[in-house]
Amino acid sequence: MTSIIEYINLLNNKIDELEKKVNDLCIFKEEYLKRKEEKQKLKSKDKKDKVNEKEKKKKEIINIFKESDIIKNEDEINLILNWFDNKEIKTNLLFNSKKDGDLLSTLYKKVKDKSPLLIIIKTSKGYKFGGYSSLPIVGDNKWYVDNNSFIFSLDMKQKYNANNKSTNHILGNGDLLQFGNDIRIYDKATSQESKIGRAVQQECRDRY
Repeated sequence: MTSIIEYINLLNNKIDELEKKVNDLCIFKEEYLKRKEEKQKLKSKDKKDKVNEKEKKKKEIINIFKESDIIKNEDEINLILNWFDNKEIKTNLLFNSKKDGDLLSTLYKKVKDKSPLLIIIKTSKGYKFGGYSSLPIVGDNKWYVDNNSFIFSLDMKQKYNANNKSTNHILGNGDLLQFGNDIRIYDKATSQESKIGRAVQQECRDRY
């Protein structure tokens, strides 16, 4: 028969095993809580980093046209970037009619041998439109073919690509700067009317 002492020893062994299990369980619980807290911190950090990255990209986008008096709206900037397939672009303001005047001869001097060029126009009524040329613009009274060129309307959020069948995409002379038959910017444009063609006013893509 098992003696009382053996029972006591057996009981003590069981108690030791239970205490070990309890300790292991406590350690596991602490480790679990610690890992959970670390995951929450990482999640919070990732969320904060994403917000900071979004704000950084927003500032970078706005800085692209920081020198412009016309383009200040983030939606308009994103629209223009979308027309360039969201490629990373850098801008340098070459001509501003408020500072440089409205003579075409001055514009031609400022943009001489520069390309590509993005011309943005704002009317007295607030309409915003313009044209893009992948070639330098010169005032030599000759039509140039530029199949990469396009005109656009920010108000209608539309871009109109050049008609590849046309040989008359961009013309510059002392009297006007012209994109196809749709945009004509006359000399001293701020003191007289310039022509805005049908492609800027309505859905018409076959003129340019």
